[in-house]
Amino acid sequence: MAARPKRWLKLAALDVGAWTILALFFAAQGAVANAYRGRPTDWAATIAYSLSFYSLWAVLTPAVVWLAGRVALERRLRFFAVHVACGVAASLLHSGLFAVIFWPSYSDSPAHLFGSMLFTQFHTNLILYWVLVGGVVGLGYYRKYRERELRAARLETRLARAEIEALRAQFQPHFLFNALNTVSALVRDEPLAAERMLARLGDLLRIALDSHPAEMVPLGQELEFVDRYLDVEQARFGDRLRVERDIDPKARSARVPYLVLQPLVENALRHGVAARRAGATVTLRAALRGARLHLEVADDGNGPARRPIEEGVGLGNTRARLELLFGAAQSFDVRAPAGGGFAVAIEIPAGSPS
Repeated sequence: MAARPKRWLKLAALDVGAWTILALFFAAQGAVANAYRGRPTDWAATIAYSLSFYSLWAVLTPAVVWLAGRVALERRLRFFAVHVACGVAASLLHSGLFAVIFWPSYSDSPAHLFGSMLFTQFHTNLILYWVLVGGVVGLGYYRKYRERELRAARLETRLARAEIEALRAQFQPHFLFNALNTVSALVRDEPLAAERMLARLGDLLRIALDSHPAEMVPLGQELEFVDRYLDVEQARFGDRLRVERDIDPKARSARVPYLVLQPLVENALRHGVAARRAGATVTLRAALRGARLHLEVADDGNGPARRPIEEGVGLGNTRARLELLFGAAQSFDVRAPAGGGFAVAIEIPAGSPS
């Protein structure tokens, strides 16, 4: 309740302040016109008249603003009929109030002063009335425009979040299938290893399938998850899987999309390590480059058999998530060097997405 009186006081101060500034502006204009004509300027009389004239508009403004807000421009015939009539009435009322209040200062009768004001200031008053109406209508349309923008932004955010959740929902069964496939490869030949691997896999899947509350997580947390995933895969590939890490310590606190690296590592294992009897080395790189974070997952395997490179579920979902979260501020570069191997490089802002 206390906020409403404060709001009215601010509006009243704005009303009086705006008309006072306008009064002083036109008083100065009158003085300049007199100087151009070689006439002296009675500053006290000029300022007093200007303040008297525009102070009455400060009194009339709340009523004009209220009326302009009640008559919609969409109903144009009614809008113009009402405001033409009210504009004339406001001009007459302004001249009448001026004559009644200020006639002693002019040594003239109220009726004569009213006639003088009516014939010299009627059109000025009419213009001022329509300026007020136009300002109210324009402000109303601006507010509606801003509200539509805010609603559209909220809707876009909700749609983006929904699409990200859909991509994650698509990815998780894919990840689960591949993880269980890894375990099944060891069940018959190495049951003890399979048992240890199931224990690791249980922890891994609990994290991966958990409804994570944050879309963005520290890179250090993402790397811990990837390390657990690599532990599981190490049991499957043994010495065929070699892992190298080139991680800038300063980059570990940068925030990245949740589960952004695992699909890239999985792709390197499938097409780099599994495709070669001798296996391959998977390299993880992370570095801060100014305000941007560079991430890369590369392998020195045979590289993709097809050109152009076809993206599967993991790479496709990762690219789509980055586009939704960062738009043009991200880059997703997939390349297969001529000497062999495969690499995926990502660059994103080092902070959270806007």
